[in-house]
Amino acid sequence: MAESFDRKRHDLRLLQRERAEISGVEEVLSFDEESVWMETTEGALTIHGSGLKVEKLNIEEGEVWIEGNVDSVEYGQEGGTEKMSMLKRLFR
Repeated sequence: MAESFDRKRHDLRLLQRERAEISGVEEVLSFDEESVWMETTEGALTIHGSGLKVEKLNIEEGEVWIEGNVDSVEYGQEGGTEKMSMLKRLFR
């Protein structure tokens, strides 16, 4: 018998390095003009850049839209935010 999963599908769509549309977001942990750090159904995700703004944030639907100049996209381990030290999380 096949197992049924309730995990939301995670997708990342990057448009012209100026807009990121992300689904499957479980929590936004921190954000500023240089980075947006979130936990997705596929693990930790950090968007790095400049002039970043969260344009849409709907955790119930698991959607986040970010606008600005995107320099890099970095994935961490699934559940990686729990393993990161408190000090490092504060100064991210």
